[in-house]
Amino acid sequence: MLYIIPIFVSLITIINLIKMIRKISFGTDYKNAMHYQVGQTFGNITIDTILMKAPNTYAIYVKDDEGVIFRWKTIENMPVVIEYDLKAFN
Repeated sequence: MLYIIPIFVSLITIINLIKMIRKISFGTDYKNAMHYQVGQTFGNITIDTILMKAPNTYAIYVKDDEGVIFRWKTIENMPVVIEYDLKAFN
């Protein structure tokens, strides 16, 4: 029973770390970069999560109208600007 609490706390921490990236911009200069933000919609899909998969590799996951989440785009070896969700640090 004592081992369940640390595992549960670490799971909550991992979930909060996943939701920390709020916006990603990638391209050679910020003004002309592609910008993707959590909650942004494209037709019938909405950006759900932006994850850092490895150093300099990011994945954007989207949710469709039926609630299905899938990986939409992977960004590798590109200059990026990351904006974090400050509420996720609480």
